[in-house]
Amino acid sequence: MTRPYTFGRLEQQRRQTIEALRDLDLLEKNSALPLPSVLQRIAVISSEGAAGFQDFREQLANNPFGFAFQCRLFSAAVQGVGLESEMIAAFELIAAQATQFDCVVVLRGGGARLDLAGFDQLELCKKAAMLPLPLFTGIGHDTDETVLDLVAHAALKTPTAVADYLLQHNLFFENEILRFARQISDTALHDLKIKSLELGSLETALQWGVRGCLRSASQHLDALENALPGLLRQRITQSASQLDKAETLCLALHPDAVLRRGFSLSLKDGKVLRSAAEAQPGDLLETRWIDGTKWSKVLPDPEF
Repeated sequence: MTRPYTFGRLEQQRRQTIEALRDLDLLEKNSALPLPSVLQRIAVISSEGAAGFQDFREQLANNPFGFAFQCRLFSAAVQGVGLESEMIAAFELIAAQATQFDCVVVLRGGGARLDLAGFDQLELCKKAAMLPLPLFTGIGHDTDETVLDLVAHAALKTPTAVADYLLQHNLFFENEILRFARQISDTALHDLKIKSLELGSLETALQWGVRGCLRSASQHLDALENALPGLLRQRITQSASQLDKAETLCLALHPDAVLRRGFSLSLKDGKVLRSAAEAQPGDLLETRWIDGTKWSKVLPDPEF
């Protein structure tokens, strides 16, 4: 008769603890904490000699992915009278140095159902719910769920299940990194291919453009070469015409032309006289006509 009564009282106490935590909005407080991308620095609360703790460490150490973990044990009783006080003390120590850890793990191997009652204590669960780090539990029972499991970020059945959870979480992060790396690589290769095609197109356009310019320049040179003899002949003809005009003008202005028109040309000392004032009485003058030359001497002006 004692055992059913004991279980009934423990269940009533458990329900009261859950209601109290719900009234304080603590049931989902820890599960609302964001998980770090990598869970590597682990604060472990367990009994140092517990088989579950050893299984947890071995599972992490021998993982096939090569992930490294830093586990620090905060030793506490996981059953019996000292469970609540020692676990609360461990929670407080961890909270005081929370920046050194990524998460908290509570581990315990199998045991009697009555040994789980310590994980239903209100003060213990309040401390757990208010941890600044995500809390994972692996208390080692497949069917029973403690209040500590309810306030934890995630409740796993066994210590090795907790280790597997951590491994899968980190593996997911690694896969995301690898996926991003592949995306970056694929994007880079795609961009390189596009740029390579653009460069090829520009190179082809440049080649055709240069060929076009060379062809146009060659045609222009050919046209100049063909036109040059004609241009030279035209220039020579123009120059010859200009020379003829100049020669005609020079002949028209030559003194002989004046003489042929019936005029004469008077010179004094071999210089042309342009004015009568240049000839003085007694000067010997040379007068030229078209058909010959005569000499004369200047006389003084007669007086009347």
